Amino acid sequence: MKYCPNCNQQNDDAAAFCFYCATALGQPGYTPPPQGYAPPPQGYAPPPQDYAPPQQGYAPPQDYTYTPPPQDYAPPPQGYAQPPQVYQPPNQGYAPPPPYGQPPNNGYIGTRRSGIVVILLSLVTCGIYMYWWYYQCMEDINKASGELRIKSMGLLLGSIFCPPVAIYMMYTIDKNLSRLSQENGTYYKENFTFWLLMTILCGIGSLIAIFQICNGFNEVWNRREGVQSQSY
Repeated sequence: MKYCPNCNQQNDDAAAFCFYCATALGQPGYTPPPQGYAPPPQGYAPPPQDYAPPQQGYAPPQDYTYTPPPQDYAPPPQGYAQPPQVYQPPNQGYAPPPPYGQPPNNGYIGTRRSGIVVILLSLVTCGIYMYWWYYQCMEDINKASGELRIKSMGLLLGSIFCPPVAIYMMYTIDKNLSRLSQENGTYYKENFTFWLLMTILCGIGSLIAIFQICNGFNEVWNRREGVQSQSY
């Protein structure tokens, strides 16, 4: 009979592996254990009787003694301490910017105009009234803003002798009217791209521009006068 070196079980002499644990048998030099051999006990072995479990909880050092703070110790102040208030009077030397015609926020109210009337007068006068109307629009922007935002005479003469300048003049009026509208709390928006597109497609961009510019100015004058905006 062969004994398994791993589990000490008996196996047949012809067996090459242990029938119980599949360990290879027949290693040279192996001697079976004596008849009185007892395998080591399996499972948990209790500690000896003199075993002392570790101490539970925190044990402060025996030599700990309380040391009070020094007599000159001052506790921090309780609550929020408001910083000292230092009054600074307003600057008495402020001067508003120099006016153009009238000071800023001057309440200037221009003439309300109807887009239909402007178009009819422009047709009757062969376009002369339209150039005068452009000039009045630029002057209204300068007077209402209280500063020189558009060089109205230079643009007017340039548009008369060089027609492409009239396109830039319309762009300038549209841009500055939008700015003036925002300053006065009305809702005119820039429309120059739309005018240019309508001029290219069907040739009515300038007519639409006259209507929208008149309405934009009328809304600003109504807001300054304190009445409800109307369309003309």
